Amino acid sequence: MGKYREFIFDDMIAGYRHYMNDITKLAKEKHKRLLDEEYPTTELDYENEIENGIYLEDVTLVRNPNNKFDKNAIEVRSKNILVGYVPKSMNKKIWKRMKEASSTIEFELVYISEDKNDEFIINEDYPERVTLAIYYDYD
Repeated sequence: MGKYREFIFDDMIAGYRHYMNDITKLAKEKHKRLLDEEYPTTELDYENEIENGIYLEDVTLVRNPNNKFDKNAIEVRSKNILVGYVPKSMNKKIWKRMKEASSTIEFELVYISEDKNDEFIINEDYPERVTLAIYYDYD
């Protein structure tokens, strides 16, 4: 890990509401796995995960020039399941910055939901959302 972190993008993804069944399934599977682990993550790590949302795994960005709404579309996927898109207004700029990055690009995709069963955080402004951070570290 470098001394500094450069964020390329850090905001909500677009279209995630169309994929909420898959997103909540991915989040609940991870949440259950964290609870069921024989040697779970440290209590602090676990509390941080729940407090800040569920970090979805195996995140990739895939360009989709065949998208009927946007020929520059960038799909956001978790475990190869489509969960949304980079916002249309940002996709060209983000793809260009990712290609120019001087280090390995990292992705963090977080699902945050209303607290229905003490599973996730309550946030009155955005009761349910999926955020994406794209960044790289450097010295």
